[in-house]
Amino acid sequence: MKLRWILWIYALSLWSVNSMACTLPTGYIAPSNYDLVKSTEAIVIAQPTSFRRGAQNEYGGEFRFRVIRTLKGTLSNAELLVGGTDLYSGKSDEHNFASPRPGAFTAECFAYDYRVRKLFVLFLKRTDSGWIVSGPPLTRINEEVDSVESPWVIAIEHYLKISSLKNYETEKVELKRLQEVALKNLDTPLYPLGLAQDIQRHFAIETRKPPR
Repeated sequence: MKLRWILWIYALSLWSVNSMACTLPTGYIAPSNYDLVKSTEAIVIAQPTSFRRGAQNEYGGEFRFRVIRTLKGTLSNAELLVGGTDLYSGKSDEHNFASPRPGAFTAECFAYDYRVRKLFVLFLKRTDSGWIVSGPPLTRINEEVDSVESPWVIAIEHYLKISSLKNYETEKVELKRLQEVALKNLDTPLYPLGLAQDIQRHFAIETRKPPR
């Protein structure tokens, strides 16, 4: 039954992005969540404390975020200004890491909708003007979570520990070991329900990419 579930999730993750509302180049493959965590400069848990409509940016609005916890990187400021809209489309399933939240499936291919007082895990990139939410299209760069100990946060912490080894052959061994442990301890706080499936997706995506 577990194998059938993993295969179903794997098939879903490889579903053609061309059938979605956003438009991407033919053959585009979104990176796995593991690679996303590994390649991102900074990751934080943050909460929008206010929204200002009419901001001079492409979104027409701006959120002020308070950083609750830094998972990766170093930020000198406890606040972030993030362009977006308050027309919020909702969150993803807490236990399924297969895709980004509904707001990502727009013509932009990125979610830029938020809601004040919710919690979000933000993937950040440093620019000349400061930190911005950034990542490849249709990836989980700004997911809402229920708490600082939500399944998505736990998965990120596992991935950060393994990616710190900085040797992909060693990382692969550790990822497979983590997958085995997660399957034996399915849906426990340290090994959330979606973790084993997410690692399976990582290796499935790896087979479709050029060798490292």
